[in-house]
Amino acid sequence: MKDAIEESGSLQTWRPDFSSESVASAGQWFAEQVAVRPHTPGEMKKLQEKSLPGIEVPTEELADRTLSLAFDPGVYVGESLKSSLSASGKEAIP
Repeated sequence: MKDAIEESGSLQTWRPDFSSESVASAGQWFAEQVAVRPHTPGEMKKLQEKSLPGIEVPTEELADRTLSLAFDPGVYVGESLKSSLSASGKEAIP
């Protein structure tokens, strides 16, 4: 994630130190990276065939890059929580 943040150039000095500030900055960075793409006509047809009657089919979905990037901030938040609990003397749920 650090490499992706640096490559984007949107956060000049992000330090992955598990602090609440770094989590907030990473979250803001990720929010700026979210992108969608329209479904192709073939995808729309398949989705409509699988959809229940009366359920609207979305015309777009998250872009592949967004899906790829989404995992890392989630892991980082989890590791930050573990680090915070450890520093406070509390034990994380195993």
